[in-house]
Amino acid sequence: MEQEGAPVIRDRRTVPSPPHPAAAVLPTNTWCRAPVLGTMAAMGDTYSGDFTTGQGGVFTDEVGVITGRVTLETRVDDDGKVVVRVQYKDADEWYTVTGGRCTLHDAADAKPVHDLVLAVLARGGEGDS
Repeated sequence: MEQEGAPVIRDRRTVPSPPHPAAAVLPTNTWCRAPVLGTMAAMGDTYSGDFTTGQGGVFTDEVGVITGRVTLETRVDDDGKVVVRVQYKDADEWYTVTGGRCTLHDAADAKPVHDLVLAVLARGGEGDS
């Protein structure tokens, strides 16, 4: 069954589905974006997790490579800007993970980004396997 408003693929061409009847009541000179359904996270969230660094450690902007038992923190501000930081377990100082800054366009991406970074850093990536 086709979903209303979704593209339909026929003969390897994309053909738009007929417009939804409610679209007729929208002004034609106004652009609007529909809300993303299922968005659960909110900008301004912080996620953290502890792990032992993998082969090669975690490279930081401030002090270079750190190894051992660490805490990873992913912070998302209200503008969607992400900063990934790491600290030695139970230490006071935080260090920015090199390459650990980006901007999210959807708040629902914050938790998956954190989980992915945590998994990659825990696995490591330098040296012999």
